[in-house]
This record gives sequence, structure tokens and C-alpha cells, in this order.
Amino acid sequence: MFGWRKSWIEFLKSWEGENKGGFMPKWLGVVVQLILLAGQMVNLLGGFVPTDVKWIVLAIIGGLQVVAQAVQSHYNPDGTLATVAYRK
Repeated sequence: MFGWRKSWIEFLKSWEGENKGGFMPKWLGVVVQLILLAGQMVNLLGGFVPTDVKWIVLAIIGGLQVVAQAVQSHYNPDGTLATVAYRK
């Protein structure tokens, strides 16, 4: 029933490698959040989206921001997994 879970964990471990670098370094998280913030501003101030659906776009972009931050919270600033001690 949970065979997907085992393969997902193996996939994440393959990203970890030797804990050098990783999937989500801090700079990438900041860039993603800035792009999504710009999307929120365009939605709010731009005339690209009809007024009656702006709240839908707001919810979608907000959800993407939550997901991006949730992923970022599992990594140290250098991109290693948060389970590894971070040293500058």
C-alpha cells in the first residue's frame, strides 16, 4: 500500500548524496519567493487578471509560496539536508 513512500525516500536520499550541495540552497529559495511575490504584485496591481478571479490567483500563488517555504525548511542555507549539522 505504501510502496510509493519507500521509493520517495530513496529518491530523496539520492539527492542527498554526500551532503555536499543539495536540492534547495538558500539563494534558490529566496529567488523562488521573490518571483512568487512579484506574481502577487502583478495580480494585485496589474490589469492582466479579471477582478472576479483575482482571489483564485491569489490563493494559487499563496499556496505555491507555502509549498516553497515548506521545502526550504528542510534544508540548510548551503543546500544540505537539515538533518545534517550546518557549519559555516
